[in-house]
Amino acid sequence: MLDVVAGDTPSAVEPGHESWSDPAVDDIIRDASATRCLTERDGGVPDALPPGPVTYVRLRAERYDDPAREAWRALLIREAESRPVLAFARHKDVPPDDPRVGLAFALWLRGGT
Repeated sequence: MLDVVAGDTPSAVEPGHESWSDPAVDDIIRDASATRCLTERDGGVPDALPPGPVTYVRLRAERYDDPAREAWRALLIREAESRPVLAFARHKDVPPDDPRVGLAFALWLRGGT
């Protein structure tokens, strides 16, 4: 299946089945020039992001408190030093000016106020 994404264009995959959660699968995905999409739903921040040619995260928690926001920003800035970063924030049913989720959070992560 991953031979479909192998090539010059970096790709991200988001396996939905629990059987793909084995860390060895990340290496297989990376070797196919792809990255596992990390979907975060609890408001936490991982120590590291899945390997691959790009960073692709989906920030889906209800809200991110100030320490989590700062930690996500630091992690994504660190990742951007070595590869492109794509980060998407929860947007459905979210006020656009809430700085702890949604569009305002995404803009803040980019370095906005």
